[in-house]
Amino acid sequence: MQHQAPDFLIVGTQKGGTSSLYNCLNQHPDILAANKKEIHYFSMYYNRGADWYLGHFPKRDDNQLSGEASPFYLFHPQSAKRIAATFPQIKIIIMLRNPVHRAISHYHQQYRREHEKLTMKEAFEQEPQRIKAGWKKMLNDEQVSGSKVQQCSYLKRGEYLEQVERYEVHFPAEQIYLSSSEAFFSDPAAELQKIFTFLTLDNSFVPEDLWPRKPGNYGDTEPEMIDFLTDYFKPHNEALFAHLGRQFDWL
Repeated sequence: MQHQAPDFLIVGTQKGGTSSLYNCLNQHPDILAANKKEIHYFSMYYNRGADWYLGHFPKRDDNQLSGEASPFYLFHPQSAKRIAATFPQIKIIIMLRNPVHRAISHYHQQYRREHEKLTMKEAFEQEPQRIKAGWKKMLNDEQVSGSKVQQCSYLKRGEYLEQVERYEVHFPAEQIYLSSSEAFFSDPAAELQKIFTFLTLDNSFVPEDLWPRKPGNYGDTEPEMIDFLTDYFKPHNEALFAHLGRQFDWL
């Protein structure tokens, strides 16, 4: 048995349930976990080379799969291109969360980690200027790690359409599975059955542990912030739904 390329990647979204999904997938008897969930090779550590990346995956038989989940891959503007150039046959799993709830969860995570000192209102209002320089570097394919664009992109990460389209440019539809975290958490067994089918695995398997990982309960958010986020994301959500030809219950 040799180190092999990963068979699937969960590329995002951040704060969208990727830890819970990855935990469930790794309970399948035909999936062997990587040595860590988030390797971030195609976003933060691409300069370390493919051998470094492949070393994170277990040696396994041909009938066994392995993958990783780095939610920065969806947002990073170079990741889809890099993945396709390295592993053109890989399968991509995308989970999108209501961007209003995602932004609030993201803010609280950064505040808890002491990366964020501003109030929620200040952070959202000042985001465009705070992330401008880092986003420009990422677009120019310059190395970015630990910057404000990674930490404080509360709003921009919820503009999903351009992120999804980057993967559609580089991968055929049959290699992309896209769903919502709301669908996964409302009926994880049913959603996992679809994903196991997508991965061409036995879809009758039901993990024993379906408990959500990293749940966030931050109490009430000020109504004015909910209204602001709802208005901000409405046109972005509508554009996404029109593109996908289906709608998530986010409005």
